[in-house]
Amino acid sequence: MPYRHVLGFAVLAGVIVAGLPARADLCSENVYVTQLNVGGRGGTDSNADIGFVVSDGKKWYLNTSYNANDAVGKVLYSQLLTAYTLKVPVNLYDNYGTRCDDISEITLMNF
Repeated sequence: MPYRHVLGFAVLAGVIVAGLPARADLCSENVYVTQLNVGGRGGTDSNADIGFVVSDGKKWYLNTSYNANDAVGKVLYSQLLTAYTLKVPVNLYDNYGTRCDDISEITLMNF
C-alpha cells in the first residue's frame, strides 16, 4: 500500500517526544464519508466506538484509543462529521504500522 513519511519525533514546548510512528499507511484516498456510526463494536469502550463507511465501500473504525469519550476521538469525529455534511473528500491513514486495521488520522482534502 502507498504510504507517506511522517515526523518521527515531535517537539512540544521544547521537549522532544519520541516513539511516534515513522510511517503512515494510506488506507483510503480521496473518498467521501457516506455513513457515521457511534457505539456497538464490542471493544472495551463498546458504546463509544466511532465507525464510518466511505464511498469506496469500505467500513472503518477509528483506533480504539480514539473513541467518542476521548479528546482525540471527538476531534476526529468532528472531522468526519464535517466531511460528511459538506461532502469534502478525505484521506484516511493508519499511523501504527498495523496495515489499515483501523484509522488514526484523517485529512480533509480541498477544504
